[in-house]
Amino acid sequence: MNSILMDMQPWAAAYVDVLSKILKVEVFIADEDLQQVAGTGRGFRKEARRRQNGGLLSCAIESGQVQVFQDPGDGPACKSCSQTGHCQANDQMSAPIAVNGQVKGVLVFMASNQTEKDRMLKKRDLYLDFLVQCADFLSLKLQEHRVKRREYAHIELIKLILDYGEAGVLVFDSQGQLIQMNRVSSQLIPVEALPAQAKLTVVEQGNEVSRFLLAVEGRKYRLTGKLRRVSSDEDFHIFIFSNGMKAEPEGDFGQENRGIQRIWGDSQASIKIRRKILEYAGSKAIVLLTGNPGTEKKEVALALHEQGQDSARPFIAVNCRAFSEEVLEKELVGVTMGAAKKGRQGKFEQAAGGTLLLEEIDGLSLSMQAKLLRILEDGAITRIGGAKPSKIHVRMIVTAANDLKAMMEKGEFLETLFYRVFILPIHIPPLCERRDDICSIGKRFLIQEAKKTGKAIVDIDPAFWDDMEQYSWPGNVWQLKGAMEYVINAMGSDGIIGTEHVPDNIRAYSRNVCRPSEREPETVQEFNLKRLEEAAIKKALELFGTDSAGKQMAADKLGIGIATLYRKMKQYHLQ
Repeated sequence: MNSILMDMQPWAAAYVDVLSKILKVEVFIADEDLQQVAGTGRGFRKEARRRQNGGLLSCAIESGQVQVFQDPGDGPACKSCSQTGHCQANDQMSAPIAVNGQVKGVLVFMASNQTEKDRMLKKRDLYLDFLVQCADFLSLKLQEHRVKRREYAHIELIKLILDYGEAGVLVFDSQGQLIQMNRVSSQLIPVEALPAQAKLTVVEQGNEVSRFLLAVEGRKYRLTGKLRRVSSDEDFHIFIFSNGMKAEPEGDFGQENRGIQRIWGDSQASIKIRRKILEYAGSKAIVLLTGNPGTEKKEVALALHEQGQDSARPFIAVNCRAFSEEVLEKELVGVTMGAAKKGRQGKFEQAAGGTLLLEEIDGLSLSMQAKLLRILEDGAITRIGGAKPSKIHVRMIVTAANDLKAMMEKGEFLETLFYRVFILPIHIPPLCERRDDICSIGKRFLIQEAKKTGKAIVDIDPAFWDDMEQYSWPGNVWQLKGAMEYVINAMGSDGIIGTEHVPDNIRAYSRNVCRPSEREPETVQEFNLKRLEEAAIKKALELFGTDSAGKQMAADKLGIGIATLYRKMKQYHLQ
């Protein structure tokens, strides 16, 4: 990168030419690296050849003081100069050119012959004063140019950011240190503030799209996007996320938040689940997880385990519907056989000190419910074939897809067991009740599948998520995962995902079945709420505009995701 003085070379050349003609001496300027910027006469060329040998220029730059050289060998800089003893230099004086206390170059007046030397000696003080004034003037011009160059760079930066209004933008210095991030990137990368330490390293460099690894205070994120360089006093780089993509977590997130990092989603329901995980993680009481099949109840159980103090201990899961009653009992409490009383451990023993997850306890028979209740009340198990009970030391988490209270009222679930397990409940709603999660969780699966297949996602059409969010997802998260696997495999080499990649069954549903604008409100209250919602969205779009940046600001002010805004705009015919 050129020095700031080199950027001013045409102006500097004209300036020293005028000075030389007025003062009738040779004048030249060098930058902080002793590179020739501008100069007049043979003296400029001679001094340029000597610049690597120390001398007057180096002394002026290093000391930051005015230097005067009258006769060969009489200056402080002469002692270390390789030309000592056969120097051809005549009278010269130099002054540093500084900006904010930092020397950026040197201005030199020099006599090239005896006439010029005599003139400089006769009016030495006058020449010195004028030299200092000229150096100060150059310092001011340098400062002005520096500000203008910085402003131009900032304008260039702002333009670049605006051009990618819906994308995450990170700004790095020449060393890869994060120095700024835009609003979108702060939403995509889960950090509360600008990290003190954040490094960007290139994993795979391409012509248009590259892959990078962002390290943020012990966490790592795999990113796909574009890198742009902006020249200023200090080089910095702009990294632009692939539009619509969330950074993929990679590696160790640290013990503090390892558990809740499993739970993705931007909806209020997902936020509530994460809060409950943090609240319940330190408790030994039974946690009841309820939700439809496919809502990833096991992921929540793992999050509770990993967030707790016993995360290094075993996590054992048993599906109660996977075994007959007889086999399930053996699986849970173990077996003792033969005279030697040898046998095998059950899941309660295997999970000692850790967590035991009993999945789908709503599938237990009444007799097995009674056996489980006895274990919970006694805090002990007795192996099949054994006689001596042994204490259990496990943290229990149970899941159910059906309404246990309704089952209890029908006599299908023991009342005592219900109240025994209904201590710390967490309900996981289906995807159709938390549509804001469809986009964020879907992106997670897209990134994971793209990584498996070696593909790079460049851009995602917002209309794609519009179709996704209108679908009911009866298979919940499991079905969403399968759909995203299909999308990645159907995606072309350009890395762009559009509505043409929506699976046929989902496209048919979103177009023909779930069209909110064609449905009559069920109640007067619903009708009024919809009108209020429509009015709020319309007002936000009027205030912030209907371009990409305006829509994003409107979504932020309304407290909804950008994909949700697009869906609502379509619903109310505001596009």
